[in-house]
Amino acid sequence: MAVRGDIRNVAIVAHVDHGKTTLVNAMLAQSHVFNEREEVPDRVMDSNDLEREKGITILAKNTAVQYTGPLAAKYGHPEGITLNIIDTPGHADFGGEVERGISMVDGVVLLVDASEGPLPQTRFVLRKALEAKLPVILCVNKTDRPDARIEEVVGESSDLLLGLAQDVIEEGIDLDEDALFDLPVIYCAAKAGYASENQPENGGLPDNEDLEPLFEAIIKNIPAPEYEEGAPLQAHVANIDSSDFLGRLGLVRIYNGTLEKGKTYGLSRVDGSIENFRVSELLRTQGLERTPVDSAGPGDIVAVAGVNDIMIGETIVDPSDPRPLPLIHVDDPAISMTFGINDSPLAGTEGKDHKLTARMIKDRLDRELIGNVSIKVLPTDRPDAWEVQGRGELALAILAEQMRREGFELTVGRPQVVTKTIDGVKVLDNISFTLGREDKVAFVGANEQAITTFFKIITGEMEPDEGNYKWGITTTQAYFPKDNTKEFDNDLTITDWLTQYSEIKDATYVRGFLGRMLFPGEDGVKRVRVLSGGEKVRCLLSKMMISGANILILDEPTNHLDMESITALNNGLIKFPGVILFTSHDHQFVQTTANRIMEILPNGTMIDKITTYDEYLASDEMAKKRHVFEINEEDAQDN
Repeated sequence: MAVRGDIRNVAIVAHVDHGKTTLVNAMLAQSHVFNEREEVPDRVMDSNDLEREKGITILAKNTAVQYTGPLAAKYGHPEGITLNIIDTPGHADFGGEVERGISMVDGVVLLVDASEGPLPQTRFVLRKALEAKLPVILCVNKTDRPDARIEEVVGESSDLLLGLAQDVIEEGIDLDEDALFDLPVIYCAAKAGYASENQPENGGLPDNEDLEPLFEAIIKNIPAPEYEEGAPLQAHVANIDSSDFLGRLGLVRIYNGTLEKGKTYGLSRVDGSIENFRVSELLRTQGLERTPVDSAGPGDIVAVAGVNDIMIGETIVDPSDPRPLPLIHVDDPAISMTFGINDSPLAGTEGKDHKLTARMIKDRLDRELIGNVSIKVLPTDRPDAWEVQGRGELALAILAEQMRREGFELTVGRPQVVTKTIDGVKVLDNISFTLGREDKVAFVGANEQAITTFFKIITGEMEPDEGNYKWGITTTQAYFPKDNTKEFDNDLTITDWLTQYSEIKDATYVRGFLGRMLFPGEDGVKRVRVLSGGEKVRCLLSKMMISGANILILDEPTNHLDMESITALNNGLIKFPGVILFTSHDHQFVQTTANRIMEILPNGTMIDKITTYDEYLASDEMAKKRHVFEINEEDAQDN
């Protein structure tokens, strides 16, 4: 394989607000992209109003830095090395943008806040990088924060990386574990534009007053693009943009061959067909601008004009020898909202030229599908409303707000609340939340009946008085009930009992799952009716494993288990790649498993916090909410 040593393609990934866009700003500034007299705003890559207002990156964007510093000559390219940088969102709701960005690069810089450390969204973006088998550079940012804890954060990030790597390997993806142990670490203060390989004191700036160590880490550790000499053209469309003069643009990464302006190529469509087109314009990104070029080769990331309906995932190919690349994989949507026309009496009164009709709204949703690979639009039983599916509530809320600012008047459904009254007491009141794909949620609170009731509702065993719930279209659920009496009211053996829940009706296969829950071979012939409490629990856990579900719901799974079994269960749930909803009296079990805590208060309302259990208990804010409620209850009794 030949190598383009003068190019590096890298993505910056991180949790929300850990400083990705600020770091890209500093890299651009130190590469002399901006004029000395130019006033450069903070987070220049956050190009739309919503990004600036909310302070988060919503869309993946690319820029290019022409590095001509002393390292260029050191690595054999004194004329300069092009760094194509993809700035990605840090929120899982915009995971499609992350997956698109990662598809264009050969490595990632993982940015982690020196105080906060890796958070749930860090896990999400890092897992995507490992699944793509990309090398990782750890960059600890904001070392100058007064509450920085640099060494601990490096340790936490390394542990997370190795843990996720093990999970990915177990899923059948071949990773070089040895390389992960030698993780490059850069210490950075992006706002100041400082970076160093030497660890500073907590709260101090790095000992180097520029970003040269970061540039060197990227040039040294991110592989240069490889290509096959003489191979036909392969250019993958990873993003869509538009120009007032050129129309729709396809942002492509070239893997093999050369793309030239004015020549005719084939476009391999999503459905597999090949359509010929002429490249009317070829644009390469330089800093924040796109400049016309005559040709581009392997490793280049360029914008192509010439096809008005080019789509993400398609491949530009040599029509005489088409070799299309696989479509970009994006996780399926998890939630949905209904978008429809504004049918209120005040419709059309917000201003002139507002877009009111069903046709206008449907056309706008169809246009969103062109560049947003994370959503789906489905019809409903009404001709003027559509079900819009997305990765999370924030992503769909952003879409609704964008449409509103564009002048569309519409009604938007929202996640429904869940309410349940039992024996005249409202045990659940206005419960509403959205789950992320890797949430591990511990339900806590003194009212255990409320938690059990909630679990029964979301598993379909009980109907709420009002409201509803909806699982993602690709989810499957497995439920561990607190009361398992009915499950074992029969004369089946353990093996026969579990076989009825297995797709593969083979005793050897089934016994494998029983073995994982510490059942020796001879125990398989026991009758389930005579099992102990702990054995019944282990049987139910075996049933959940054999189901292959990606959502586990567990109501006190540690009851009746010995310490060995609790430890085995705890380790299994920590590694579980899907969603877990559970409640347990075991403090250590909750602390090590959960990354999100939901407390159902005695009045049926809920506190929802993304945190560990110990941090939640120590939170003054959460304690105050519970305390205020208790006082109000006492006052009510006095009155």
